[in-house]
Amino acid sequence: MLGQNTDTYRNIRPLIDFIICGSVVCIDPSIGSTSSMPGWAIYRSGELIQSGIFTIDPKIRIWEKARELHRNVYNIYKKFKPDILVYEEIPDQNYRQGGATGFNVKAHATLLKAVGAILSVPGTSYAVGLRPIVWKKYVRPEYRKGDKEDAIEIGYAAIQISKEIKAEQGRRR
Repeated sequence: MLGQNTDTYRNIRPLIDFIICGSVVCIDPSIGSTSSMPGWAIYRSGELIQSGIFTIDPKIRIWEKARELHRNVYNIYKKFKPDILVYEEIPDQNYRQGGATGFNVKAHATLLKAVGAILSVPGTSYAVGLRPIVWKKYVRPEYRKGDKEDAIEIGYAAIQISKEIKAEQGRRR
């Protein structure tokens, strides 16, 4: 169970009814590369109804990739009319000057651009980000790493967290 003082708890708590009962689009961000594409999943009333991957040509320029991602998310919004967006929030990184941190700065920057492209799409009133350290605590045993699979599990985690919060609210009454 999440602590009440966490950002995740505070961000999800006012949106639990949308997440549990509404239409939710879930996105695992990527700007499109040879190793990763953006994954997406749609939940309605807590049930997975569809999922997939947005295929983006990894050879095009970064601004074209961001535009293509934006267009794909817009089309999903048009088709499914979600109440809320749940996306993988990319955590801040601390960079040490002159030293390798084991983290690819360029890859991190492209993920941030992908999140910007996703969040800039009109079509949903609410959005909540889940950091990997949070959503990965909720993955099911059958989970196998993949772009589409990550989007599915991000949505599943948001639903489970929302149910936990709702149950806790019921116990306090």
